[in-house]
Amino acid sequence: MAEIVATTHGPVIGSLEEGIHVFRGIPYAAAPFGPNRFRAPIAPEPWHEPLPALQFGATAPQQVFANQGSLPEVPEPIIPGEEVLTVNVWSADLAPRTLAPVLVWIHGGGFFAGCSANPWYDGTSFARAGLVVASLNYRLGVEGFLEIAGADENRALRDWIAALEWVRNNASAFGGNPEQVTAMGQSAGGIALAALLTSRRARGLFHRVIIASGITRGNAQTREQAAITAAIIANHFHIRPDREAICTLTPAELVAAQGWLQMPATLEDRIALAATGTMPFVPWVPLIDGDYLDGTLFSTMTESWGNQVPALVGTTENEFQWMAVRSAPAWQEAQMLGQAFTDALFRRPTEDFVAARSTSAPTYRYEFQWKSREDPVVIGSGHSLDIPFFFNTLNAPYVESYTGPHPPQELADAMHGAFARFALTGEPGWPDYHQDDSGSVMIFDEPSRTAKGVHLD
Repeated sequence: MAEIVATTHGPVIGSLEEGIHVFRGIPYAAAPFGPNRFRAPIAPEPWHEPLPALQFGATAPQQVFANQGSLPEVPEPIIPGEEVLTVNVWSADLAPRTLAPVLVWIHGGGFFAGCSANPWYDGTSFARAGLVVASLNYRLGVEGFLEIAGADENRALRDWIAALEWVRNNASAFGGNPEQVTAMGQSAGGIALAALLTSRRARGLFHRVIIASGITRGNAQTREQAAITAAIIANHFHIRPDREAICTLTPAELVAAQGWLQMPATLEDRIALAATGTMPFVPWVPLIDGDYLDGTLFSTMTESWGNQVPALVGTTENEFQWMAVRSAPAWQEAQMLGQAFTDALFRRPTEDFVAARSTSAPTYRYEFQWKSREDPVVIGSGHSLDIPFFFNTLNAPYVESYTGPHPPQELADAMHGAFARFALTGEPGWPDYHQDDSGSVMIFDEPSRTAKGVHLD
């Protein structure tokens, strides 16, 4: 039967699902609207009666895609409401003899989409592996990242920190050990973790990190870059770029306006941008403010506290190949262009990151190379294809439409097992990159194997 758990803000009651205690939609901060809009997260009002933690919290304001689950999008439920700053917890044992390691998930979505209610992110399998799992929602797009006069800076980054502080303060109540926290994120969630590795405010909030498709050069923005975005938004509405004026607009109006700000127009421009890192790939990234963030991942890596954190990092082999292949008649040339984008945006920065920090902390590299059976040419081993494998959620909605029929459970067992093992022990099951100067990389495929490095043009 479901049990009541006392948290720092009040008691919550969850559900017992196939032997796992599940708690959804627990507020870690007050709703960021009304007087709290464009402000740093603050603690929610405490409650005294048990709060039913049975449904996922509201989704941060974002565009509703016409075809949920259409490739290469993952299924993103849109849940109305203002209580968007919430966490979810999965635990196999609320009162173990020994507290279990904790795994915290930060979702992706380009910082303008996504939510923790995505069924691909179900924490059940990780909980069965012996982890207490937490996932979180945070502010997106304009609400989380637009830097304007009168607003608190780095609101989304502060959301991540507030959620991690909630985990630190409440993990033990759910059977988790706050001194053994692994933070995991994919795509924008991985970029979030790259920022947290360099944020002095996040020191000690997690002790291992898993970054999937999230090591990139443009993971932060300068004040000058942020001012350009603010001016574009303000000019679009013919208002001042400040909090008072922006707050006259509804979240829906801002979401509609931010759509055309997401990415450069051409793939060639995106490749150049990704390779140089002189500008963020999207305008919604943390701000280099000298307080919460001192610089980009690469500019601050050697002196940041996160340089000592054991890391498991990797990419898919093809990531965004589909961007070019789907839009060009000469598919072979388009395939090469798409691969160049993948390499510039994620694979080469990941290689440089691993090589630079592997002498200071255990750093494990992997690459997901299994090709979708739905379309091995266009999708290949595309962006987000690895998620249902490392979460072991191959039966979740829309997975088969992306993977094709009968995705290999053996591969999911291998990848999920490696990620769980790293969160439990700090070792995924193959040598770290620096060990014996081997440059070891785990290739997840059929069959999976250990290789020396990955091929980059």
